[in-house]
Formats: sequence, structure tokens, C-alpha cells
Amino acid sequence: MELAAFSLAQGAQAGVSLPTAGSVVTKNLILTASGTVTGRLVRPDGTTPAAGAEMIVGFTSASNATGSILSVTGADGRFS
Repeated sequence: MELAAFSLAQGAQAGVSLPTAGSVVTKNLILTASGTVTGRLVRPDGTTPAAGAEMIVGFTSASNATGSILSVTGADGRFS
């Protein structure tokens, strides 16, 4: 049997075998993050930081779930 757990865009899965009918098996699944997006957003002139800009990053996680995150850039235009 395949056991899966998902929370937002994180996920984990593992195979589980039941030794006999009615057995109880405990399996810990660890939800793992897909990664980190970092960068710097600048104005159209290519050098002025876009300070305080709201941006949405869309993604598909390692568990194949889709998601998005809202980030606000810092004074230097950087986000993570």
C-alpha cells in the first residue's frame, strides 16, 4: 500500500506493508520543502531597487503540488 501526506505544497510518501489483516503499523512521514527562491527586483532602469514591492511566486513542488507565495522585497529589492 502507498501512504502519502500533503500540507500546502509540501509532501511525502512511502510504501507500507501490513503483516496481517487488522495490523496497526506506524510510519513517520517527514514533509520536505521544495526549495528556496531568492533574488533582487529592480525598477525598469535596471539598477534602482524595487523596495517594498509585493510579488507572487508560483511553483510546482517536488510532490507535484502547485502553490504560490507572496513576498515583499526589502529596501535593497531583495526577496527570499
